[in-house]
Amino acid sequence: TICDPIYKATGVADSNYAGNPATTAKDQNYVSPNFEFREVIDTSYQGCRGTRASVSGIYFYDRMELGLKYANKLFFADHEKRCLFYATVGPDNKLTEVRALMELGDVGISHIAVHPVDGRLLVMDYQHSRIISLLGGSNGGGELPSLPPMTEIESPPAGTAPVANFQPDCTAESSTDQLGTLNWNDSGNGYMEATLTLGAVQFTNKHGTTRTRGFNGMIPGPIIRMEACKVYKLTLKNNLQNWPNERSGIINTYHDPLTTNLHTHGLHISGVGDADDVEREILAGESGVFTYAIPCDHAGGTHFYHPHHHGGVALSAGAGAVGLLIVE
Repeated sequence: TICDPIYKATGVADSNYAGNPATTAKDQNYVSPNFEFREVIDTSYQGCRGTRASVSGIYFYDRMELGLKYANKLFFADHEKRCLFYATVGPDNKLTEVRALMELGDVGISHIAVHPVDGRLLVMDYQHSRIISLLGGSNGGGELPSLPPMTEIESPPAGTAPVANFQPDCTAESSTDQLGTLNWNDSGNGYMEATLTLGAVQFTNKHGTTRTRGFNGMIPGPIIRMEACKVYKLTLKNNLQNWPNERSGIINTYHDPLTTNLHTHGLHISGVGDADDVEREILAGESGVFTYAIPCDHAGGTHFYHPHHHGGVALSAGAGAVGLLIVE
């Protein structure tokens, strides 16, 4: 807990400890690891950002396709320092000769793998939403290539709905409601009504331009506010028509990327019919109405909503089509 005493691993020199050794108890049951990637500034890596350390990917490369320089090296990434590193593993299992790659690339690496045929390293860079392919020189000593430049975003396919340009105000002083709130209208027939549109959204920041998907041209989507003892009819419009699609596939594998529906977490409502049916399909270019009858004894709380068509759940929610739902 927050009130527990602070311990220091046995064998760690006081000079390498970020704290006051005089007020820190030694933990005799914890032994220092053979190698510690510390949360300190290391002048050996001039381009690597940040003073903290957070290893986010690791891979031991025991092949020869990258050349002798990188054979039998341990590759690891740090998403705080925004760099890819490699090191030699000595006979005592200690890491030596730690070197940085792509110091100026500002890469956020989450996973490292190897191509099973040609042996190249495949690095997932979530900072730029891409996979970097690294293949060494044929002379056995060539450097790994530098970070490839960002390419211009392609034009949308013909016949698609307009792409929304979303530019959030990221300043700490901003008082703008970044999320926005869905506007409900009183139908006069005993229920509230509103429209939620799923479509292409793009934004630009220091890393370049990213095109993704979102609700009502926003990432995340607008806050949906509801009250107990009321009925809401929400029209979901799917504006993803004419984007590349793949209708084949089996359940719980990637397919039907343009088909959608709407699922809520936290509402105590029906899961069938026009309520919260996750098997319902709203095809690209079509619309559907979802009816939410909130019980009068429903507890207040903060919840969320997202598309839940099997085959594209992670694709849509991970892309930004998600939002908060508040019961008041």
